[in-house]
This record gives sequence, C-alpha cells and structure tokens, in this order.
Amino acid sequence: MNAALFPLLEVQLERERQRIIAQGGTADFLEGLSAFVEKRRPHFRGS
Repeated sequence: MNAALFPLLEVQLERERQRIIAQGGTADFLEGLSAFVEKRRPHFRGS
C-alpha cells in the first residue's frame, strides 16, 4: 500500500502491467470475458 502512495509514473505503470498479466490468465478473468461476450451474468469462483 505504501509503495503506491508516491511512485514514479514508470514504476506504477510497470506494476500495473504485471498485475494485468497475472490476472489475465485466471479462470475468473476468462469467465468474465465469456459472460460479457455471451451477454450473461458472470459466475466467478475466486480463481
């Protein structure tokens, strides 16, 4: 939390990039994407 208070822009963008990559491969991400495309409510499982 403290690291996010006063980071340089480049540092913050790199952290964000890493989180997006990590989250993009989860089952919940894929479920959300599928639900959006299929126009239905997502059923997240916490994974």
